[in-house]
Amino acid sequence: MTNVEAEIAENLADSEFQFPIEPQGLKTNFSLYCRWCDYTVGLDEHSSESAGVTIFPSPASNYIHLTSNHSQISEVGIFDIRGRLIEWREAVDLYDVRMEIADLVNGIYLTHIALEDGTVVIRRFVKE
Repeated sequence: MTNVEAEIAENLADSEFQFPIEPQGLKTNFSLYCRWCDYTVGLDEHSSESAGVTIFPSPASNYIHLTSNHSQISEVGIFDIRGRLIEWREAVDLYDVRMEIADLVNGIYLTHIALEDGTVVIRRFVKE
């Protein structure tokens, strides 16, 4: 698949869609479109670095910290790899947010982090 091609899976549970990981790390960007929330959840390791947003630890077992160096975090959403919304917090307005994840099933999750300046960053974390 080249950069201009896209594969679309209507239901990831019914598909054999795979996210390849290369020896040097994740090299492929992907996006999940959430029909009911009208925006795309995706992963782009390179562009989100410039937003000054970090998530740690990853892998994590009980909690994650989301930090922003430039603008306060206004909203945070956690999505599973199928694009289902797990948790959503509004009006956070902090530079450092701690989220409990002990009850989540082990796996890969995406966080939708909206900043006060209008920037939206998607980060992934692993729950162990």
